[in-house]
Amino acid sequence: QPDQASCEDTETLLDRHGTRGASGGTDSTGNAALDTHGGFGFAAEYDIERKLRETRLYQVAPINNNLILAFVGQKCLGLPKSY
Repeated sequence: QPDQASCEDTETLLDRHGTRGASGGTDSTGNAALDTHGGFGFAAEYDIERKLRETRLYQVAPINNNLILAFVGQKCLGLPKSY
């Protein structure tokens, strides 16, 4: 049975979905920039490697993407705990 009280807190739910979506988008954008510049993507002058490293932070902090999916599955879809 889904926990409707937690699922109806749309602000929290949208925040979690937004964090997950933004982390995925920045990761693919950073990889595309690195591929475009080739070996120069790691050069200090272009600053791509630093930005790619910083975007990786959003996938693991403050909440891991897998924990976001587990929260949505448990609270909104009524699935059993997966952790």
